[in-house]
Amino acid sequence: MRKGIKGYLSKDVQPKELRDALISVSQKGYYYTDYVTGKIVATFSPEDRVLIDLTDREIEFLKLCCTDLSY
Repeated sequence: MRKGIKGYLSKDVQPKELRDALISVSQKGYYYTDYVTGKIVATFSPEDRVLIDLTDREIEFLKLCCTDLSY
């Protein structure tokens, strides 16, 4: 990713996934499979995470954001 790679596919990719990847790169600028995303996430150590305390009101707001209700 640091070298500018916009996506990754294995050699045995199915035609539908190849099509989806090409569309994703052209529309979003990137495409990574769940496998690659998992590997990327695994490279971050727990020390890299910044935890913050949220207020009850902030938690309530985030829960409402995840619903179909307007906020």
